[in-house]
Amino acid sequence: MRKQLHKLDKVSKQLHKLDKVSKQLHKLDKVSKQLHKLDKVSKQLHKLDKVSKQLHKLDKVSKKLHKLDKVSKQLHKLDEASKQLHKLDEASTQLHKLDKSSKQLHKLDEASKQLHNTDKVSNSYTNWMRRAYSYKNWMRPSTQLHKLDESSKQLHKLDEASKQLHKLD
Repeated sequence: MRKQLHKLDKVSKQLHKLDKVSKQLHKLDKVSKQLHKLDKVSKQLHKLDKVSKQLHKLDKVSKKLHKLDKVSKQLHKLDEASKQLHKLDEASTQLHKLDKSSKQLHKLDEASKQLHNTDKVSNSYTNWMRRAYSYKNWMRPSTQLHKLDESSKQLHKLDEASKQLHKLD
């Protein structure tokens, strides 16, 4: 019986040791689960780090797009300014043409005045000729013919100037 008691005592001690081992295995299992959870957290942190880097890249791209937008707006303004300069150039050309037309009109006005003066001379000549016929007094007819010839030349010049004005219109 003693032997049996001794065996029982040994078995009890072994059971006690097994119980300790079981508790340690249980603790190891808990640690293993915690390590597994930590591994998952580590992977998520790694993913978050990747996302953070991508967000940083997107922020850089966003800033570049903002700069490009500013440049685009400036180019649009420059394009508008270029169009305005083109309009001003066209207006300048029109003003130059108007200035030429004004000078031509001034020349025609001068020619018109000369024509008016020629008409006066012609009327004066006609009146003089009437008096000369009525009184039979021919005073130097060659001089009067020369004046008439000059008036005819001036009329011809005025006619040419008028044709040029019509061409300008």
